[in-house]
Amino acid sequence: MESLDIYKKLFSFLEKKYFENKIDDLGLLLGDMRIIDDGESADISMLKDWYVISGFEVCDRDIIYNNCIKFLKQYALRLHSIELENLIKKIEINKDSFISEII
Repeated sequence: MESLDIYKKLFSFLEKKYFENKIDDLGLLLGDMRIIDDGESADISMLKDWYVISGFEVCDRDIIYNNCIKFLKQYALRLHSIELENLIKKIEINKDSFISEII
């Protein structure tokens, strides 16, 4: 599975969570993550960070999960966001459900 596809699926998952819970910090993250018309992230450094964490192609579901969590934790730390940390905890509790939505 290509890393950009996983990034897009992660975005869709997070966007769904945003509309369900209206987490302000998640809205900030999504604003930077969104893919614009040229296929790049609205914030180029965001997509570069994703590639540093995930590489360009991933096929193992546990690696995909760990990369997503690592990416989210990085931004929760950067934003000093308890809201994102709480979302990450919920994802960790529901790991199988999260993986099935991303893969």
